[in-house]
Amino acid sequence: MSSAEFGEWLAYDQMNPGEPERGDLQAAMIAMVVANAHKGKKGKPFEIKDFLLKFKDSAPVQKSAQEIKTKLTSWLAQLTTKKG
Repeated sequence: MSSAEFGEWLAYDQMNPGEPERGDLQAAMIAMVVANAHKGKKGKPFEIKDFLLKFKDSAPVQKSAQEIKTKLTSWLAQLTTKKG
């Protein structure tokens, strides 16, 4: 992988950092199954929403291809410019 490609992946990761919601969803699903397995026959079954973490802004940010390209270009220009 070239340094330019690596820089592009770094910029992409800063704009879309690893999707933490997916890991939280998987953990919530496991917690829900375990809780339901141990709750007994009485009572309402747990739902996945009972175990999901609450984020301040949980709505995904949608960016256009042009916005992403502009951000990447700007970020790569900053990386390649020597500060002196």
